[in-house]
Amino acid sequence: MQKYETTLGEIFMHILHRHPEIEITEEMLSRKGNVHLIRELGQLHKDRIFYIIRRKQKTAGLLSYYFTALSHIRYAIERNWTPIVDLSDAYYPLVHENEAESGNVNGWDNYFLQPTTFTAKDVIHASNVIISDRLAWNHRYVIDQFEFERSPDLTLWKSIAKIYARIRPSIQYEMDNVFEQLFEPGSKILGINFRKGYNLQRPSNHGVQPDEQTVFKDAESLFTSGEYTHVFLSTEDFTVIEFFSKRFGSCLKYIDRPRVNSKFPTKQISDEWGALMREIIESDRTDQFMESIKFDRANDRFLKNKEYLTEVYVLSKCKGIIIARTGGMLMAYLLKDGEFANALHYDERY
Repeated sequence: MQKYETTLGEIFMHILHRHPEIEITEEMLSRKGNVHLIRELGQLHKDRIFYIIRRKQKTAGLLSYYFTALSHIRYAIERNWTPIVDLSDAYYPLVHENEAESGNVNGWDNYFLQPTTFTAKDVIHASNVIISDRLAWNHRYVIDQFEFERSPDLTLWKSIAKIYARIRPSIQYEMDNVFEQLFEPGSKILGINFRKGYNLQRPSNHGVQPDEQTVFKDAESLFTSGEYTHVFLSTEDFTVIEFFSKRFGSCLKYIDRPRVNSKFPTKQISDEWGALMREIIESDRTDQFMESIKFDRANDRFLKNKEYLTEVYVLSKCKGIIIARTGGMLMAYLLKDGEFANALHYDERY
């Protein structure tokens, strides 16, 4: 096996020799180029270039990985490369259940389909394999959560997601069932996404989550207009459920799932996760604090991610939405058919 870890220019010259039809630009040859490494693993698929999408940061949440992949998928398909998302090369604590899954389980495949029919196993003996640079975004296609719904590329992003980054059919089926159990046909729903973890930890360059009273006043103003029959609340915190239940009563709907109690968060952290918590706090990644709490149930990480993905899906089915700038907001817009009748975003950032 030959391994190339030299300059980007040398890497591109190597692939250009095999594929002269590829146009190599100055931007691609610059230090900002996205090709990190090319490996010749075998002699199969000589007519195809595989692009393996990975990410260096191992404590990001599921939707953060999703939008990393979406950015790189666009980069690959515009070059006629075959993208493959690979979250199996290391232990990703907020995707994998435990360290034993590292190297064995592709965390992406638990929730989403691969962009094409090819998987990571197909490149083991492939002739042309490119590994992405592991950055959070492809430098050409940064997804700005503070401008996303106004982006001229929103329709394109929705199309790419629908074709190349689909939710697994088994999960989609469960999400549809949850929605049908919560709401009758014709329900007019006002969706609220309240990330208490953002409010507590103030993660850098993330959207500010206003307090409960501020969000309630905004929601009450829309709800009392008569446009809505129900309020759907997405939150990871039990105290937020309590707060809004007292104010909206039976009109409030939410998914029945385990939630943290922000009044006593440290009591819910198991010894197994203590080391991860220290790493997160010491490295100023406290936005992951709430998400890293482990509940006492089998497959907790998978279930927690699936439950949040379900909440975001229900938000996308709402008529109107009140939401801070989060990955959940981006995903709700991607999954939304059409447009929200009312959309209130909190644009301040930490």
